[in-house]
Amino acid sequence: RFNKDETVSVSPIMMQAKTYKQLQENLVMFYTGITRSANSILSEQKKNISQDSKNDNLLKMCRLAENMKDYLDENFRINITNQFLAERFGFVGSYLGSIFKSYYEVTPIEYVVQKRMEEGKKLLETGEMKIKEVAAWLGYEDSLYFSKVFKRVIGMSPKDYVNKSGRN
Repeated sequence: RFNKDETVSVSPIMMQAKTYKQLQENLVMFYTGITRSANSILSEQKKNISQDSKNDNLLKMCRLAENMKDYLDENFRINITNQFLAERFGFVGSYLGSIFKSYYEVTPIEYVVQKRMEEGKKLLETGEMKIKEVAAWLGYEDSLYFSKVFKRVIGMSPKDYVNKSGRN
């Protein structure tokens, strides 16, 4: 086996041979060693390239997840669907969902619902808006649907939440 930084010469191998058969055997061993060393070096380089490619893909997926989160944080009040996200970010919706979930442990749609409910809680606590107005501000056309989602996510109806928070 040869070191990749080692200089190798064929001359000593040729000089050591006393017969043509020994020369042939020495040259076969020499070229076999070079071939193994070259294959080993190439294999290592392929691994490095493959790892670099994986790292690059992971970085791209991380950036994509962060970009989606930033977009959702700014636009949670509009109607967001997987199809909408697919068109917005240029990937299949299910692919986007799986990338987002791998970084944030929820799908983009679940994230939007959670964001809306947290904002809804804040608005209800201020006492400045009625439940119907909060629902509309958060992008829900139907305040009854908002109430169902609120109860499912928060664990109580918006009305009960308002009463609990001291606003009557």
